[in-house]
Amino acid sequence: PVDEMSSTTVVGYEAIDANGNTHGQVYARVVVPSSLAIIVADRTLNKIAAISDETSVTCSEATHHRYQHTAVTVIANGLVDVTSYATNLVSSNAGVAYFATAASGRRTDSLLLGKSVGSTTIS
Repeated sequence: PVDEMSSTTVVGYEAIDANGNTHGQVYARVVVPSSLAIIVADRTLNKIAAISDETSVTCSEATHHRYQHTAVTVIANGLVDVTSYATNLVSSNAGVAYFATAASGRRTDSLLLGKSVGSTTIS
């Protein structure tokens, strides 16, 4: 699938010490896709009926909202899942849906949590 990307560049680096001696070389292939698609598994995050407006649910010390969540996937050129490389995805209205934060405190761009009624755009 990498060969089907639109642009490829090979970059080489040499490790040189203070005396000018070369100790090794590293080559990296940088691939730039021609298109990216953000796919949301469920475009409508419904309210969970069993939970009233006054109640929040606590699970593993984290408070969850009364709306469903959904997986977010980023696909390059319609072929390659690059979700793990797609950082800094943005919900245009974090009051409606926002990206989850892992227990470590690191935000994950692969899980979108519903928060309230409304609409948002993911980019």
